Amino acid sequence: MKKTLALLLSLCLLVSLLPVSAMAAETTYSDDVSTYAALKTGVESTSTTVNLKLVDDIAFATGETFLTIGKGNTVNIDLNGHEINGMGNRVFHVTNGTLNLTGTGTVTGGVVNDDGSSVIRVGNSNGDEAATALTIGSGVTVSTKYCYGVSIFGTNTGGQSLTVDGTVSVSGPSAAISGNGSSNFKETNITINDGAVVKNTSTSGEIPAIYHPQAGTLTINGGTISGPSGIEAKSGNTNIVINGNPTITATAAAPTHVASSNGPSTGGYAIAAVRTTGGYPGSPAFDIQSGTFTGPVAIVTDNEPASGRKAEIKISGGTFSGAVSSDNENGTIEITGGTFAEKPDDKFLTRGNAFVEGEGGYTVALATYTITYYDADDSELTALGRTFTKAELPIEPLAEAPVKPGYTFNGWYSTWARNTAATTRIPVDTTWNINLYGKWTANEYTLTFNVDGEKYEAYTVACDTALTTVLPANPTKANQKFAGWASLPDKMPAEDLTVNATWADKTYTVKFDPNGGEGTMADEPFAFGVTQALTKNAFTRKGYHFDGWATEKDGEVVHADGEKVTNLTDVDDGEVTLAPEDGGAYELYAKWRDAAYKIFFHTDAAFSSYEIYAEVGYKEALPEMPAAAMPEVPEGQIFLGYYNAVEDGGTYKAGNEQFYDAEGKPVADKLWDYPVNGSLIAKFDDLFTINYEANAPEGTTATGTMEPDIVGKHETVKLSPNQFKIAGYEFQGWTAKKNDTTSLKQDEWEFVPSSQRCLHHCDQHHAG
Repeated sequence: MKKTLALLLSLCLLVSLLPVSAMAAETTYSDDVSTYAALKTGVESTSTTVNLKLVDDIAFATGETFLTIGKGNTVNIDLNGHEINGMGNRVFHVTNGTLNLTGTGTVTGGVVNDDGSSVIRVGNSNGDEAATALTIGSGVTVSTKYCYGVSIFGTNTGGQSLTVDGTVSVSGPSAAISGNGSSNFKETNITINDGAVVKNTSTSGEIPAIYHPQAGTLTINGGTISGPSGIEAKSGNTNIVINGNPTITATAAAPTHVASSNGPSTGGYAIAAVRTTGGYPGSPAFDIQSGTFTGPVAIVTDNEPASGRKAEIKISGGTFSGAVSSDNENGTIEITGGTFAEKPDDKFLTRGNAFVEGEGGYTVALATYTITYYDADDSELTALGRTFTKAELPIEPLAEAPVKPGYTFNGWYSTWARNTAATTRIPVDTTWNINLYGKWTANEYTLTFNVDGEKYEAYTVACDTALTTVLPANPTKANQKFAGWASLPDKMPAEDLTVNATWADKTYTVKFDPNGGEGTMADEPFAFGVTQALTKNAFTRKGYHFDGWATEKDGEVVHADGEKVTNLTDVDDGEVTLAPEDGGAYELYAKWRDAAYKIFFHTDAAFSSYEIYAEVGYKEALPEMPAAAMPEVPEGQIFLGYYNAVEDGGTYKAGNEQFYDAEGKPVADKLWDYPVNGSLIAKFDDLFTINYEANAPEGTTATGTMEPDIVGKHETVKLSPNQFKIAGYEFQGWTAKKNDTTSLKQDEWEFVPSSQRCLHHCDQHHAG
């Protein structure tokens, strides 16, 4: 548009400089028309300006042909709410001059069998210098179902122009607006303004709303464009600029492309720059700044590689529903902006940009890249990492490396091998993620090994070197074994280091074998040169007594139970030789002898039966009392347990050494200290009952209860603790007579009932 205005200004300047005699007189022809003849007369007028106004619909009759605007003048037709119908014929052909359709109304027609079958054709094929132009006003509709709505092409060196503010609608198998890609024709200039409608109402087939195979310009300033395909640019050095937020829609259900050398070849593409088998010259270029683009495929470039033609589509804005694709190397798409329902391939982005997914789809933003720093062990230094965009470049200096005690930092490197020149900056043309690998050199320190305060070895070692790789030979020392280097770390620290040898006793282990017995005993560790008692025997063997330890299963006893021993080894020339070797085992075997001692249990002093007994070993703990040994207790007596038998005038009685209590349990820690069989006798005593009475003073009530004590009359017993309580009174003790305070006895008083005369005749105690 700016170029057109500049041209007009130049022409005006030229005309103003000519003499008046050189300027042709301007004339105007005006008429209200209602017939084909009147319309034809006006259109063919030679006046500079022709103004025609329809006052009725006009339909071509048989024999009436299309009307030609060819006088180089300007023809303005106000449809005035009416229709011009070519009735199967083209209506207008602009060969030289300008046709402006205004007002409201319709121009419809049919087919003319030439290379531009259309309702209106703009352009001539005679090669003259004439200029042609067509303007379709905002209220005007050009429609057909037979052919193109408007075709624009010609050899006019003055050019062919089309401006659409109204509607061009086609329902047949042709584009609403079409050019011609033959190299014989000159450039065209087409402008679609906001509010315009250009459409083919079909929903299938290879039919674009605008077919542009020719050289020239196509400027979309808004409006609505729809068809099976939206706009198809096949060839020509074409500049197509789309702005003003037009709506461009491909209505076909699926994308199709049938390569053709004559006519449209796509369906399902909102915008298409495609190849042709005829090798049309030139390369179309799209500059898409805004708009809404909808179709199975929103944008496509698909050009014949062999032709050498390259189609360019630049997208800086707009909303795209459908794929964006480039089907071969000759079709290029460059995206710097816009919103896309389907994410295009990243290869279409200009460097430094990225697609960002949001609620409305994918948009274009500055790409974010990362700088990742790695430590010497290739672990990530997350605290140093950062992101950047191309707007932040260059980046210098790089992140400060962490301080590593014992190391010198050499720089950041772009490869993990760290064998290239160090990287010091991120340059301006960087549009990729950066990995930087730190390199540090270990410092060296002195490692000294001392033995008993004297230097044994010394080495120069790099920091963090595994010290197991630099150890000297183990030192030796008489009668001891080397136990390692004290405080030796795994790796060399960032300082000089001195370590000292440590020593340990040579050791061996004594193992205990039950040798037919039962039970377990833990191994006992021994140190050479240290006197230590053998673990007390814990094995048992029924019917046998443990005699000691032997060094062989059938050997003689060489060690007593719990014997203190030293160096169960041999000594050779003053040096210790363990048998077995240091850290080995020395095995002892339990030795047993028959332990058939019997403890007989007698329930009477006459020793009338020897049938009840239990076996025991010498100095062994008492065995469990046989159940049959529990005696029957005579009436009026209690059983006190089993005691030693004491001879008394030719008979035996129970002595004072108790072996089993009244419940038949062995006396704690009691051993059988007799290397012979023995007899025990049951001991009884007369039953004695101690009853406890609260003895509450008159007017008081005692709380609590106490059970009677059942005891032996001749055994030492102890009074039970008082359990009675009387409010306002303090317990003083016990007495055998009620209210007798002269012989009070305290809680837990020990006495023998038979020795207390008052108890002998009294069987109650009362609280006093």
